[in-house]
Amino acid sequence: MQPSPVSMIPQPASGWHPGHAQTLQALLPGIQDSLDQLRQLVEDAGLEPITLETLEAIRQNGQQLHDTFAFAGLVGPAYAMKQALAALDACHHPDAYTETLGDALASLLIALPAYIDLMAQGEADCPTLLLFPINALRLAMNRGAIGAAEVFAATGGEALIDTVGVGPLAQDPLALRALAQRYRPGVMHAILIVLREASDARALVGLSRVAEKLEHAATTSTVARSWWILRGLLAAVADGSVPQGGGRPGLLRLERLLGGLAAAGEPPAQCELHRQTAAQALYALGRVPHLVGLPNEVVQTYDLSHRVISPEQQERLQRALGDAGSQALAGVAASIRDELQVVKESLDVLSRTPQPAADELKVLVGVTQGICATLAILDRPDLMAQMDRAATRLAAWASAGQVAATEWPEVAQSVLAVEAALASLSGRPDTTDLGTIAPELQLPVVGEVLVDLRHMIEELERQDSG
Repeated sequence: MQPSPVSMIPQPASGWHPGHAQTLQALLPGIQDSLDQLRQLVEDAGLEPITLETLEAIRQNGQQLHDTFAFAGLVGPAYAMKQALAALDACHHPDAYTETLGDALASLLIALPAYIDLMAQGEADCPTLLLFPINALRLAMNRGAIGAAEVFAATGGEALIDTVGVGPLAQDPLALRALAQRYRPGVMHAILIVLREASDARALVGLSRVAEKLEHAATTSTVARSWWILRGLLAAVADGSVPQGGGRPGLLRLERLLGGLAAAGEPPAQCELHRQTAAQALYALGRVPHLVGLPNEVVQTYDLSHRVISPEQQERLQRALGDAGSQALAGVAASIRDELQVVKESLDVLSRTPQPAADELKVLVGVTQGICATLAILDRPDLMAQMDRAATRLAAWASAGQVAATEWPEVAQSVLAVEAALASLSGRPDTTDLGTIAPELQLPVVGEVLVDLRHMIEELERQDSG
């Protein structure tokens, strides 16, 4: 069963049609005035104690801007202002308006004019370019950072999942639940292997086979399409087209999807989760220029070449934002580099300690997990995967109460790889090497995941042959 394109797929949003450009030009003076007014209100709020009246004025101006952006079809600015309004709505009292929130709003109001100028010049509406100020707002609300794939899903990606036709659906919901219950343990083990070992062809084959069975057993089109898309993502990760970090969000959600199907079947809430996960998988596939087989069929079906901009194009647009983009990038990179320095120093000390205390390891786990969250702002899933492996290994040591000394270099290499990548992003040379972290521990990395999927795959093969 393969989804096929139908005529109701929306037009690509990668460029402007003449009518859109005319609408923007007509609204541009009013947008600029509204931005100036809101920027002045935010600046004033940072200079003196904020009042309920000022807070309400900021909220009203923000709502007016959001409505204007939505009317003009400016998807990225509208989504960013929606995040700002959510932050403001959480401020039920002036005391809740913090300096951090004020700085986040100011950052957004610096980025938006530059972003709108790019669109007025005919550039693509690319909401992921606003990832820095969006995440600054979320962090100001004590909410977790999100990645570019989640922004893509929320700004049109999810809507794509329900705009493609699908073949005949199964008729037995209980059969799908039984299948999900049956293969959930094997899927959990397969995901563990892939995430910890960076890649494992046998595990990915097993996951792909389960995804295909769930696709054919689905009784709703949304769930069927989602597993078809996820099967394409697994194939792309298996052949190396999509880096394991790029497929990480989808992999992490596979078990949750399976658990939901096993427990409740396909209610609306489960369909929504499938829709979100599939949209994020589309983003990962759309970022790859050359795909073959099933991954390419998915890309062509959803016309992703016109919906997801390439990393090169995004980098060009980020530079075109000028100071609004470069300042945010430099600030995020500097923050992560400071945290990485703490991790490096801690690793140096702990690796020389015969038996590090569990509490010390837990502190280090918290720091590395925080770095993972911050890396989401940079839209670098490859770096997130590096730090996630380090955090996972440290957490396992803390939980077990003992350290595998031969694995210290692997953790150190992950940290140093991220630091080197950040140095290249910010234009700063990096001279650190592994020799600065316990040079006597530069040993071959050993230790393998002891989970074997042989039985699950053999059972799938027996079913297919039967």
